[in-house]
Amino acid sequence: MSQNENVNEDPITKRAKEILKDFDDKLDQPASISLRYHHDETMRSHIEECAHIMNHLCDAYGIGGTDRDMLVACCYVHDIGKLNITHKGFIEGGIKEGWLYYEASGWSRIEKKMKQHPVLGAELLDKNEIPRKEEITRIISCHMSHWYPKMPQPSTMYEYMMITADYTSTYKEEMLKYKGRENPYILKNE
Repeated sequence: MSQNENVNEDPITKRAKEILKDFDDKLDQPASISLRYHHDETMRSHIEECAHIMNHLCDAYGIGGTDRDMLVACCYVHDIGKLNITHKGFIEGGIKEGWLYYEASGWSRIEKKMKQHPVLGAELLDKNEIPRKEEITRIISCHMSHWYPKMPQPSTMYEYMMITADYTSTYKEEMLKYKGRENPYILKNE
């Protein structure tokens, strides 16, 4: 992804980045072409931020070796399903096929497939060779389960870590502004 790729990079992450190169022409699109989420963020910056957060989570939980490599690799490929259903510009006649154009961003996507992008990504990844593919496809298939209940639901710590890395990278500014909720059990002076 970056200009200074590390030649000693972990093999699973390296392979994930190679797979992601198939979508290089779409990585500079807004991370949310509707512009509702991921404010001022491209797909490339979202993916990098997600991987950065995953590294911190791995540090916090003492995860290293190939498990860490696999988790970081998940971050690089978690949204390939979304990349596969987007197109720069308006698609003439695309409305019949379900394409929706977002004038503000200048991008189109197959709207009815948006909520399926985690599973679509897992299906795309299944067509590629990557170590620990079965685990990676499972992890990325449930990364949006909190938004899309019909998606596979997480059951392992690694699946929850992927959700956390993606969610945190999406809402980092809002999380920093969080001041807490009012506690209804605190007695107030009247």
